[in-house]
Amino acid sequence: MNFINLPGLSNPLLLQVNVFLSFSTILGLFDMVLAVLYPVLVFSLLFSSRTRLTGTEKVLQTILAIAMIPILLVVGGILFFQGWRQDPILQFAIFLLHLILVASLAKDFLIYLNR
Repeated sequence: MNFINLPGLSNPLLLQVNVFLSFSTILGLFDMVLAVLYPVLVFSLLFSSRTRLTGTEKVLQTILAIAMIPILLVVGGILFFQGWRQDPILQFAIFLLHLILVASLAKDFLIYLNR
């Protein structure tokens, strides 16, 4: 096999990663940023004195916040590294799913802020 020999890269497998800035790549980056910000926002709302949630609601929101971290990181990584391979219809479907995700997260935060 012929591999490009670059200084500092001893592993030829690293040269096979293809990252191209596309709409899916941007959504993947958004997912990875959301994986970091979502738990921080949820925990700050859960443990603030303004939020009046029952014990069961706090437990469920904590489980959801912890479960969202690996899910968003995996989905974001897949979209970031493999998003350039998607056809436009699939990219539009992923975009619509992200709109639903952002709308439901905004609704949850507005509900908790108004309690």
